[in-house]
Amino acid sequence: MAQKVNLKVDYVTMNGEMLDPAGIKQGTDFKIIAKVTHQTGLRSMIRDLALTIGVPSGWEILPVRLSSIDAVSELNYDFQDIRDDRVDTFFDLDPGQTKTFTILVHAAYAGRYRLPTQLVEAMYDHSVQATVPGGWVEVTRKE
Repeated sequence: MAQKVNLKVDYVTMNGEMLDPAGIKQGTDFKIIAKVTHQTGLRSMIRDLALTIGVPSGWEILPVRLSSIDAVSELNYDFQDIRDDRVDTFFDLDPGQTKTFTILVHAAYAGRYRLPTQLVEAMYDHSVQATVPGGWVEVTRKE
């Protein structure tokens, strides 16, 4: 579902190859790449967007500030709050603009877990939102 913004979430290896989050081997480091796009045809800036990227219990969010991520994704938000189970990112979008956010993740614990719905919405205008449905993921034991 998308209203005034689009949200695309990809799961990729550290080398940039697509990864299916439904089945990841324990011990794997990977990236969650979220792209938020201001829909065409809208002429005004969208202010105070909140992007929530949640992770299942078997995954761990790696400390971004200690890693090397492209400068583009480091500087394109106003504030970012990193929790154990999610990363909340706050920013504005100009008309037609796309912003990309990268989160480093580690598949830590073997088991079957629920990947939450990913969400972006304007904090003060609930007519602006987009979601990517969640689902079940599995972290398989490394052999």
